[in-house]
Amino acid sequence: MEKGFYHNTRGYWQTNDSVNDHVIAAYPKGTVEVPLKPSADHEWDGVNWAEVGIDIEFLSNEVRHS
Repeated sequence: MEKGFYHNTRGYWQTNDSVNDHVIAAYPKGTVEVPLKPSADHEWDGVNWAEVGIDIEFLSNEVRHS
């Protein structure tokens, strides 16, 4: 069973299976188990996954300057 974890400075990661307590104890202090991230367009807001909008203007500028 996949599990998701989040740390405020390290970000999100996901495991492919259950994780034993020994491994979890080695995670950075402050790591919390979270629901699996729904998509790359979501960010953890401390309580839930929040969908973030795509900034079309920013992407357009990036393409123009590439």
